[in-house]
Amino acid sequence: MPKRMLVHDKRLSGTAPFIAQNTYIVGTGVTTNHVIDWIGTYAKSQSGLDELLIMCHGYAVLSDSRNAVTYPEPVGANGLQLGNPGLTWSTVARTSAWKSYIKSIYLYACGASASSIHDDPAFDGTRLCGELALYSGAEVYAADQLQWYTGANPSGGATINFGNWEGQVYCYSPDNGQGTPVTLGAQPTP
Repeated sequence: MPKRMLVHDKRLSGTAPFIAQNTYIVGTGVTTNHVIDWIGTYAKSQSGLDELLIMCHGYAVLSDSRNAVTYPEPVGANGLQLGNPGLTWSTVARTSAWKSYIKSIYLYACGASASSIHDDPAFDGTRLCGELALYSGAEVYAADQLQWYTGANPSGGATINFGNWEGQVYCYSPDNGQGTPVTLGAQPTP
């Protein structure tokens, strides 16, 4: 098994799957800065990680649902609901503490890499994922569509399983921040 850490913001309902050597459950009131620092501390204590898996809600900006066939599609993104206030433009630079300690980051979150249709950089998930790759020094994998999963249970009993990715997944380079379309299989297993 690759050296992995799973970070699950518990506002994403369900129980974190056992797919990593370390699982960090982000509780209510935990700051984003603390989450970033703890990930860095753990990664350093392991002499680096192959994979950081993040399961949380994405701050996806949705299209007008009256125009969508079934569900509105993301037309932009403004970060991740990871701690408080979240992994956004104001906190992404702190991930530089992960540089040289994390090889790949997988964002299991809705519309994390959705581009802004209004050319508004504040809502451009593509640019934010690129910045995350540049600051963290890791490849970042994220999809541009809503991500569906089983195990959503407010009481917490069911295990989260994202299954296959929805939409296009991009791999963002730590060298230039550019995203390249890739095909990935289902969520990792133990």
